[in-house]
Amino acid sequence: MRNRNSAVTFLLLLPLLTTLAGCGVFTTKEKVGPRQVDDLLGRIERVHIECELAEQGVRDALAALHAIVSPDFGGDPVTGYAEFVSAVEKSEKHYNDLKGAVDPMKRAAGPFFEQWASNLSGFSSMDMRLRSQARLEATLERYETIVAAVEPTQEKLGVFNATLRDHLLFLGQDFNAAAVAELSGEVHSLTREADHLDASFGNCLVAAQDYVRSAALPGQVELAQRQASNAAE
Repeated sequence: MRNRNSAVTFLLLLPLLTTLAGCGVFTTKEKVGPRQVDDLLGRIERVHIECELAEQGVRDALAALHAIVSPDFGGDPVTGYAEFVSAVEKSEKHYNDLKGAVDPMKRAAGPFFEQWASNLSGFSSMDMRLRSQARLEATLERYETIVAAVEPTQEKLGVFNATLRDHLLFLGQDFNAAAVAELSGEVHSLTREADHLDASFGNCLVAAQDYVRSAALPGQVELAQRQASNAAE
């Protein structure tokens, strides 16, 4: 029954692979091997890193805005505004860097999963074929979870940055107590958006971590943990 259900599930996934191929996503016919596995893992890890950086950029930009619109602000307004400008520009850069990491991940994933599916016909053992098929289904599902998490997060980040830019322009021309008071409602709304973004980034990070843990080459996870431990010492 398990093998039969696995086969049915894979048949349901085939339209996805076919659609991607028809869109020109699958452009190579390399055999799936450790090098291709490692390449996709590296690109997913890069998405993970850029998500972390973008998440921190959102917090920094929001903190810089809160600092200059706070009723208790007692610093130099020119310096405070300049710090806000810098934080907004960094958040916009993080958006572009995240997009620059997601697109290569998608380009690498297409040929990888297409070739894995194609290679199933090469098995002489039906049992081995069904095992590989089941693992393909699970791996593809984990990858699709990353895409499903990161695409709306990118969109939310773009909207968030656009709103930050609006605040920057507004205050750049009219930075005084009355103008700051008029922005109080918008700042509260932006804070709520940042909270939603934080949750979205969390979903991206969990999805990427889950894929890497499950698909890493033997010893890779342990090596990364040792390197992280050594760096922390």
